Amino acid sequence: MSPHVSAPEGDGPRSYAVFMDARLASAFDLKRAAFFLLVPLPLLALCMHFGHGVLGLVLLPFAFWPFPYRCHVERDGLRIAWLFVNENVPWEEILSIELGEDPRRGIVGRRRQVLSLQRRSKPRLTLRGRDEVLRRLAAEVLRGTGLSSG
Repeated sequence: MSPHVSAPEGDGPRSYAVFMDARLASAFDLKRAAFFLLVPLPLLALCMHFGHGVLGLVLLPFAFWPFPYRCHVERDGLRIAWLFVNENVPWEEILSIELGEDPRRGIVGRRRQVLSLQRRSKPRLTLRGRDEVLRRLAAEVLRGTGLSSG
């Protein structure tokens, strides 16, 4: 571990509710897709098979519920988790961070902030969430990586 990298100060790991841009080539998102194929759809099929199709349709939105990701700030880096799927981002992997306005077109209403993490060996990671949560997370990443805020 390089000398400028340190664990974030505070008492234990912290967790933030965020959402992440989906990437088709990401193992993280492929595992999520496998969950959606292997859990909600067979549940619906079982309900229909046993003559309770309406119950299956009522349960379907709960099975596809968009649970937020949890971004955990840990000693070695960030751990982004969704139910049982995890992705680790070591502090050394993060080249730069940028807290800015959402660049997507066609957004109705006020544009929210996004936190972009440029990584060495993987594509850019874009996190979305409440503005205050993203600001606190950005401060934690800056402290953990030793990067300057400029």
